Amino acid sequence: MIKKAFLSILLCSLTLYTSAQDHTFKHYTTKQGLLSNASQSILTDSNGYLWITTSEGVQKFNGSTFKNFTIKEGLSSNFASNLFEDSRGRIWVATVSGGANYIENDSVVSLKDKLPQKFAHIKSFLEMKNGNIIYFTTKGIIEYDDVQAKVRVDDSVFKLLVDDGPICLFRMFKGRRQSTTTTGYC
Repeated sequence: MIKKAFLSILLCSLTLYTSAQDHTFKHYTTKQGLLSNASQSILTDSNGYLWITTSEGVQKFNGSTFKNFTIKEGLSSNFASNLFEDSRGRIWVATVSGGANYIENDSVVSLKDKLPQKFAHIKSFLEMKNGNIIYFTTKGIIEYDDVQAKVRVDDSVFKLLVDDGPICLFRMFKGRRQSTTTTGYC
């Protein structure tokens, strides 16, 4: 009986100890450097940087300062909606009306001119085994051939996927789950 009482007290104290840990949260707003107080997407890249999309552009946060990427730095649109890191460490930026962009070594590459305007609203990205990037848009699926720097549009695949409802695709990359859907949400 004494052993059971001792074990109960020990377990209760361990529970109290583990639940009493302090967590520190910092609150950032436009006063601390955010482009906007509302964000659409957040990504932690493989180097530990935090990337944030807003209606005013994209930001890279190193834990103390923000680096901005907007139209001024080469983004095709400030209204960034989603982020994706590929196997080369590039950060892909989906925009609502400006198509796809990627950021490599803090330089923006816009691919807006490679897409017909009807495909400019990108929802999400996925990388294929061959390194090509798939864009899911509101009007179709786009394949970007990185080696040839060209875009292939496939309306028929998108129609098949949408007619059967939203599809969610998953894969593991560097120990992290990547997912995307025809609707942009999993």
